[in-house]
Amino acid sequence: MKKIIIAVVAIFFIIIVAVFGYKQQQEDNNNFGKANIPAAVQKWRPLVSEVANKYKVGNYTEVLLAIVYQESGDTGTNDIMQSSESEGLPPNSIVDPETSLNVGIKYFSSIVQYADKKKCDLATIIQSYNFGQGYVDYVASNGGKSTKELAESFSASHGGGYGDPSYYDHVMRYVSMTDTEGEEGASQSALGSDLYKKIMGTAGKFQGEAYVFGGSNPSTGFDCSGLTQYVYGQAGINLPRTAQAQYDATSKVAPSDVKPGDLVFFQGTYQCGDYITHVGIYVGGNKMYQSGGHGIGYTSLDNSFWKAHLAGYGRVRK
Repeated sequence: MKKIIIAVVAIFFIIIVAVFGYKQQQEDNNNFGKANIPAAVQKWRPLVSEVANKYKVGNYTEVLLAIVYQESGDTGTNDIMQSSESEGLPPNSIVDPETSLNVGIKYFSSIVQYADKKKCDLATIIQSYNFGQGYVDYVASNGGKSTKELAESFSASHGGGYGDPSYYDHVMRYVSMTDTEGEEGASQSALGSDLYKKIMGTAGKFQGEAYVFGGSNPSTGFDCSGLTQYVYGQAGINLPRTAQAQYDATSKVAPSDVKPGDLVFFQGTYQCGDYITHVGIYVGGNKMYQSGGHGIGYTSLDNSFWKAHLAGYGRVRK
């Protein structure tokens, strides 16, 4: 009986940790670099940001700008998010760009909330803007992670030719890394340019993939410390497995001295026995690269959640 009780308590603890871990993901901020879009779309940035914040998806501003470019291109349409159909109207029925943004971003926000509830990944959210919310259910029933194969089978199940199965790829081609995360970050890194590039080159292969609690390699997916352990390990730097252990293994640096390639640590992001509960890779420009939120990618440290939980920075030992 005693063994049964211990087992039940252990299972309950794992569930609690997983739930709080996922809550931490939902509190996350922008996982994206700057949208690479022309001036004709850049002019909508202030309004997109304003409307996105109104509907609590301000962290998706860059992706929303990429969606605007994908939907409007060089067509000259005033329905710049092609949001008429989300209101049950014929295409291009909306003739005011501000109305198009309000309708489209409100719809996008509803998809984000539903995907959060179903624990689906970033690709599902973006693809669902094209396919509709039914795609979230489809992905949720097939592992929670959108793939090109799932998008194609969903399209085929609707008679073929339904939507754009490559919509996620088409949108994300307009979202790129900023200079701080590239050459500039490499030149500033305490690890040296070549080593930093190797680390971020490996990390970049997983951008957009889903956060996986307990994941530590490409076949399982990654949680926060699993990602850092793996990508630094591929560059020949051995890190222990947990965020707390990685914190203990690094040399602490002041915020004024932090450089790209250092680790950034957080406390209290979910309930567990450790002081340090989350870790990311500092990339410069007060941003980090991490596994959390709606997947793996870039995140601003200016977000109030991260500011409230910041514990400090650590430099790995080469």
